[in-house]
Amino acid sequence: MPITFVQKLAKKYHVSLEIAESYWEEAKELAEKAYDEDKESDKFYAATTNIFKNIIRKRSRVEAEVESKIMNFEQFINENYN
Repeated sequence: MPITFVQKLAKKYHVSLEIAESYWEEAKELAEKAYDEDKESDKFYAATTNIFKNIIRKRSRVEAEVESKIMNFEQFINENYN
């Protein structure tokens, strides 16, 4: 696992390193299923990297949207029921 790369994207997308590492492992598994490349090849690494970037970007965006909706709901409750 390219730890520096994973750390950089974890920080960029405000994800814990542990979660980012699990996304990397998931990306690696998906790349293994999708590509018949040697796991040590540059193509396999490139595929894993692209899958990882998509996973971390999309999941962090979804989490941010959910968090925003929860905050809006809490604000609504506070304004209307407190």
